[in-house]
Amino acid sequence: MIPTRQDLDALFSLYDADRSGAIDYKEFSGILFNKDVSGGSPSRPGTSGGGSSNPEVLAEKLKQKLASRGARGIIGLGKQFRIMDDNGSKTLDMYEFSKALKDYMLGFSEGEIQTLFNYFDVDRSGSIDYNEFIRAIRGAMNPNRRKLVAQAYKKIDRDGNGWVDINDIKGVYSAKTHPDVLS
Repeated sequence: MIPTRQDLDALFSLYDADRSGAIDYKEFSGILFNKDVSGGSPSRPGTSGGGSSNPEVLAEKLKQKLASRGARGIIGLGKQFRIMDDNGSKTLDMYEFSKALKDYMLGFSEGEIQTLFNYFDVDRSGSIDYNEFIRAIRGAMNPNRRKLVAQAYKKIDRDGNGWVDINDIKGVYSAKTHPDVLS
């Protein structure tokens, strides 16, 4: 499958934390090492909320449930996010999030749901957008994947300026010989 421009834009915006149109080294390394680069991170150790459970453990339980429902990759997670988003706002408010978790029958208490909501809501806007959802569910990359991503970044950043813009991508990616294009 060849990704569409819309798919690439969605992926790009997922990692362009400051919405500048370029992924600078700080954003890239923040994603790579799952560090805070824009005011919050899904991997922060403490959260506020009524639950007593570790939010990472709760998120892992939710991740496993989503995987059992067929949501293993970004496309599947996107589908599950849209299912949770009852009002079509492209964000999950506390009501939608709580309803979804209860529908999944995970047995979370109200306090645990609040803890998990706070964990996902990195920007403290009172809602969870798609990027926050994906970052919290996917979690940190393992060391092998980090090394691979670092190699890919080095290859994509063709001009070596420390960020990837559309010109770098154009210089690296060509679908001319892809079987779907040839057929």
